[in-house]
Amino acid sequence: MISLLKLLPRVKFIIAVIIFSNTGFHLHSQPEPPPIIDFFQSLYHYQFPKASKQLASIGKNYPNTDYYSLSQANYYWWKFISGEQNHLVEQSLHESLERIIQRYSNRDPESLSADELFAIVHAFAYQSRLAIHHKRRIKALRNLNKIYPYLKIILENPERNDKIRFLAGLYHYIAAVTYEEYPFARPFLRLVPDANKEYGYQLLEKAAQSEHPLIRTEAIYFIMKINLEMSGQYKLAEFWSQQLIREYPDNLIYLMYHLHVLTKSGQAHKAVQTLADIKNKTYTIKGLTQLQRLHVLKESLDYLMKNKK
Repeated sequence: MISLLKLLPRVKFIIAVIIFSNTGFHLHSQPEPPPIIDFFQSLYHYQFPKASKQLASIGKNYPNTDYYSLSQANYYWWKFISGEQNHLVEQSLHESLERIIQRYSNRDPESLSADELFAIVHAFAYQSRLAIHHKRRIKALRNLNKIYPYLKIILENPERNDKIRFLAGLYHYIAAVTYEEYPFARPFLRLVPDANKEYGYQLLEKAAQSEHPLIRTEAIYFIMKINLEMSGQYKLAEFWSQQLIREYPDNLIYLMYHLHVLTKSGQAHKAVQTLADIKNKTYTIKGLTQLQRLHVLKESLDYLMKNKK
C-alpha cells in the first residue's frame, strides 16, 4: 500500500486539474498558443535556460494572464522538484499561485470559463503539493473545501475533449482510491462527486493517446505513477515509464522514476544502468545548477540502496 505522503500530491493535483472537465454555457477552453506549448516542451526536456528565456518572452507577450502565471508556476515547480528547493524559488512559486487565486476567488464559479476554472484549481493544487512537501498533510486535505465550489460544476461530460478526459480520469481514479484505502480521509471527501477507479483509468489511457503534447505527457506520467505506487503493476509501470524517457531522454525526474520502476520489478542490473545514465546526464545537460546536478542523483542512489534486495 502506498504511503499517504505519496498519494496526496496526486489527490490534490487531480482535483486541481479536474476543473478543466467542466461543461456548461461558460465552459469553453482555448488552445494554448504555440509559445506556451514550446515552453512546456523545454521544461519536459530539462532545458531550464531555454525555458527561462521563453518564460520572459511569455511575460512580455501575455502579461497579466493565466498563460503567464501558470507558466511561472510550472517553471518554479520544476525548479523546485529538480533540486532548487530554496526560499526564493518557493516564494516565487507561491506568488505566481496567489496571483491566480486572487484573480478568480471572488467570482462566482459558474461565471468562470474552463480555462479560468483550470487555473484557480491548478493554483490550489500546487499549494497543496507544497504543503505535502512540508508534511502538512491535513492542510493539503483541507484545500478540498476550497476546490469544492468548482468541483461540483464539473464531470458532466468527461469525454468532451482530451483535456477533460485527462482531468476527469485523474479525479475518478485518485478520489476512488483515497476513499477506499484511507478511511480517515473520508470526511474530507464527503462533498465531492462519486468516483469510479476503473472508469478513471480508462479515461487516462485514452488521454495518453492525445495529440496534445502536454495532455499526453501528463497522462502517461500519472498512469506510470498509478501502476508504480498504487496498484503495484510494475510491468505496466515500466511500459509507461519507457514512453516518458523515450520522448524526453534528458528528463532526470522521469529517469529517476524509471529507476524506481526497475527496482520495484526486481531488475536491479537495469536500475544500476539507469543510475549510471542519470549520473552521466548530470554532467552533459547544459544549464543545471550544482543543486540540480546532485539532487536527482542522490535521490536515485538513496532509493536504490533503500530497496536493495
